[in-house]
This record gives sequence, structure tokens and C-alpha cells, in this order.
Amino acid sequence: MNILSIQSHVAYGYVGNKAATYPLQSMGHDTWAINTVQFSNHTGYKSWTGDIFSACHIRELFNGIMAITSHTKCDAVLTGYIGDQSVAAEIIAIVQKLREENPKLIYLCDPVMGDVDGGFFVSSEVSNNLKMNVAKEASIMTPNQFEMEFLWGHPIYSLQDAKEACRYWHEKGVAQVLITSFRFKNGESGKQYVYLSDQGKSSLAETPSFHFESSLSGTGDLFAALFLGHYLRTKNAREALLIALNQLFTVVEKTFSEKRNELFLIGRDYSQFFSDRRVKIIEL
Repeated sequence: MNILSIQSHVAYGYVGNKAATYPLQSMGHDTWAINTVQFSNHTGYKSWTGDIFSACHIRELFNGIMAITSHTKCDAVLTGYIGDQSVAAEIIAIVQKLREENPKLIYLCDPVMGDVDGGFFVSSEVSNNLKMNVAKEASIMTPNQFEMEFLWGHPIYSLQDAKEACRYWHEKGVAQVLITSFRFKNGESGKQYVYLSDQGKSSLAETPSFHFESSLSGTGDLFAALFLGHYLRTKNAREALLIALNQLFTVVEKTFSEKRNELFLIGRDYSQFFSDRRVKIIEL
């Protein structure tokens, strides 16, 4: 299938489109990557160089792609980090344009805004645009727990809270909502989960965790791409979640064992199921 991926790009390392494109292509999906930024490396390092691209730049690239693929259907859109509210508005226009051509278009929005440890790393204009406009266009959303609490407007302490938060977005038209890095408040230390609400049907997956010396970037970008790629193939959210998490665990485990600070994701065939032992999913 054909996927338009609008995300950041780095020359060194694996975040944004660098984390998404290769796995999607290895599954057999033709991936059209539009970069919102082009940096030497991700901004978790002490320094970086590069440029942030304007909404006009992104629009021109999209129009150029459409000019030569007018006969080709775009099956899905994937978006991640958005650094400017004008880019957010452009993404909405792009998704709406593609839906005119293909009403069955799937849009996975990973609303990258921040996390519980570091707080927000995007402007309030971007976070509010994601909440009020972009997320409502999505077929699938993959916020972490910190982001979902902002998107819902309430803290999430329990499975019931997670269910209510997802219901809020189902009522706005989002079919599948996945809350990543989900932890029960006052729950067992070190345990984290992914909560899936598939049009109201809930599942919970416990994910192994590793303690890196510095935070590992790109895992959310990789997960979103893996889930979308397998969902397009299976049309089954629970199955896509199981495969995606097993593959993500294998990559993170290898990265940890090799003592790397960037995801060890190349050289794999992501069309294959890596393991059925490490991640289990519970129907709720």
C-alpha cells in the first residue's frame, strides 16, 4: 500500500521518518516521506544543525507528489512531530484532500507533544492545534499517557479513566486509540503498558522495559509506523498491536544489549513476526 509520512528527519540516528520509512518499506508499503525538519541529529543531543521547513515547503512537496501520482491511490497518512502550527494546518488540508480522492484513507496521528518526565516540548499553539483540530481528523491516535491526559483534559489514574478518555475521542470519530507508556498511578514500579481501545473494545498489553543511561529516542515513532503498517495488512488492531510490540521489543532489546544510543532497527524484515513470547495482550 501507499503511505504518506510527514515527520521530522535526521541525518544521523533514527527518529521521525528515519525510524518509520525503512520498516514500512520492508513490509512492502511504498512510503512517500515529507520531512518537516532536516537536522543533523535529534535534539536530545547537546547540539544539532539543520533547518525547519515551512508549511509552504511541505505544500509544494505534496503538490509535486500528487502531480506524478494522480493515478495512484494514497492508502494512509502517518504524522508525528509537528514543530509549527502552520504545518499542523497544512496537514489537515492534505488529509482532507486525500480523503476526497480516497474516502477509506486511514490517518494515524501520533500527537507528539511531550512526556511525563520532561513536560511539553512543543509550543502551546501546536499542542492546542493538535487537540482542537488535527487529532479530530485521525482514524488512529497513538498518544502517550501524558499526551492523552492533555487531549482528554483530565488525569488518567485507572483503566476506567483510560476507557473514558478513549471514548471521548471515539465520539469525535477516531476509530482506534492507543495510549502508550501507560502506567497505573500508584501501581507496580517499572511496569508499563499499551492500552488499546478499538471502537470501544479494550485490550491491554504489558511491555518489558529497559533502563538506558540516557533516554532512547524514536521508540514512539517506530511503534506508530509498525502498528500502521501491520494494521493496513491485517485490518485487525489487536493483531497489529501484538506484532508491532514484539518487533519494537526486539529492536529495543538489541539496542540495549549493544549499548547503543540510537535504535538498532536496520537489517530486519518487518513483514515477519519476530517473537510470540515477550509481549502478551489481555482482553478487557
